[in-house]
Amino acid sequence: MKGIVLLPALLALAWNAPAMPSAGAKIKIDTVEATYTPHAGTERAKPIHLQDFYFQLNKDGSRVRVVVEYTYAGAVGDHSSGDPGPRTTEAQIPGLIYDPTAQAVLYEEDGKKTVCGVVRGKSVKNTGACVVTTTTAEHLTDDGWNTHKSRALDVYFEVRP
Repeated sequence: MKGIVLLPALLALAWNAPAMPSAGAKIKIDTVEATYTPHAGTERAKPIHLQDFYFQLNKDGSRVRVVVEYTYAGAVGDHSSGDPGPRTTEAQIPGLIYDPTAQAVLYEEDGKKTVCGVVRGKSVKNTGACVVTTTTAEHLTDDGWNTHKSRALDVYFEVRP
């Protein structure tokens, strides 16, 4: 009988308990158009996708940011055609720091440090613990009179557990 009385109380506590933080951080860093129209000729808009990302240190090495590059099917890799391609994302993320003693890019959250990259000379080698992902989403924009639906890529910085 005691177990039956305690069950509703336990369920109520569990329902009202604050959510525990996730095992890894996932931070939205940008929203970019889902398509790109190349400048050469009369080509149609093409879907874009994540090509690569890397960590970049500023000149004095005190700050770090994530740079995300995008591409589309049929893109010329060196942009020799004069087409700049889709714009890049450059984001400084709270908690993402450079530790000169460790020669590493770290993500700090709730006292926990994750090594995202190791500095080798002037470049940063990604450890794989921190990644950039995208999801395609429908977005609504309001021009003050009407709402318009469009597809876009939401870009996330994630720390893997």
